[in-house]
This record gives sequence, structure tokens and C-alpha cells, in this order.
Amino acid sequence: MPLPGLSRIVASGAVLAGALSVGAPPNSCKFVSVAEVTELIGKAVGGGQISLVDNPKSLTSSCAYTVAGRPTVMVLVADYPSAAAAKQEFVTERGNSKDNAAETGIGDGAFWTTVGALSITAVQGQRLATIAIVGGAPSLHDRLHSLMVKALSR
Repeated sequence: MPLPGLSRIVASGAVLAGALSVGAPPNSCKFVSVAEVTELIGKAVGGGQISLVDNPKSLTSSCAYTVAGRPTVMVLVADYPSAAAAKQEFVTERGNSKDNAAETGIGDGAFWTTVGALSITAVQGQRLATIAIVGGAPSLHDRLHSLMVKALSR
């Protein structure tokens, strides 16, 4: 049974993968740890060990964290050849989001949305990242914000 919002999150990663990579995409499973995701949602999670790249030319990798074997938190991370290219993709991502609001205090720019999942997408320098909680309640927003700030600071 498809999970609501998961296809949108994965499709978002496909959009991030649109440009040719300069090198290997970053390991999205190292962007946040299993312990950090467990703290984020308040439940023990599995997964977070295999960083997937669907296309050899992709700039983006994705990582799934699971509860009871079901993807619950998705992390997408891309490193672009320049900050301008990352910012351009960020603007495209925000324009493609049907329901979003600016998220202050994260990186060089960020937005959050609740369509399909509670997610924050942020750009900092050459990096563009999304952390999404499938079926996430708005009450998790502040924790998600803090995690994104922490992850981008590494």
C-alpha cells in the first residue's frame, strides 16, 4: 500500500537530481543519525544505513528511516556545483510546492510544507536538503527545524 506523501517526497528528490553531477552525491544517511531521527519523532527508528542514488548522474541521494518497517522519515541531500545552482534549484522546489511558507533561521533560505509530509527544505551554500516526516504532525515542526539547523551546521 503506497504511503501518502512518500511519492511526492521521492519525486522531489527526482527534481533535485535534474542536473549532472560534478562528483558523487553526498551520503544522505550521514546527514542525520538514527539517534537524531529517533529524538525527532519520539519513536525508535530503523534504516538510515543505505544512501540511495537512483541515477548515476544524480546530485541527490536519499535515505529512509523506518518505524515498523515503513518509511517514516525521508532525507534528501544534494551538493550542487555552485551556490547559485543550489539556490536556483531551491527556488524551483519552492515554486513547485503547492503549500509552503518561509522558514527563517535556517541556512541561506528554507521553506516548510505539510503537503503529503511535514518537511523542511533548505539551502546552504552548494547544499540543498530536505527532511520530511511522512504523516508528521505540525507539533513536530520545532524539532524538525532544530534538526535541520544542526545537520546543515556540520
